[in-house]
Amino acid sequence: MLIGIVTLIASVLAAVAPRIDVDVSSRLAWLAHDFGPGDSQSQAAARSAAFTVALPLAALSALVTVAGLVMSGGASWSGVTSLAGLLLVGIALLAGASAGRRALRRERGRTRQ
Repeated sequence: MLIGIVTLIASVLAAVAPRIDVDVSSRLAWLAHDFGPGDSQSQAAARSAAFTVALPLAALSALVTVAGLVMSGGASWSGVTSLAGLLLVGIALLAGASAGRRALRRERGRTRQ
């Protein structure tokens, strides 16, 4: 049950993290992705791309975790679905970060041409 709660919190944070602007939100700056150097327009495009990729994976993580907890009634095998949810959270964070970096490189390529 505890792993499930941690997974749900992590999935919400993974969904929200790509939308955090470090310059605007100082309280949540520790959650923000670092996409590398770029102007504010490029950073906004990177955050948008990261959010688009990370949100479905984070939502799937929450869905898997909740379904496992509800269906098992807190039995021991709900830990397996919670760990699967944590794995999906990690994948969401990695996919969002790489999508943001790709978007930032694309924006840099457009401005050079």
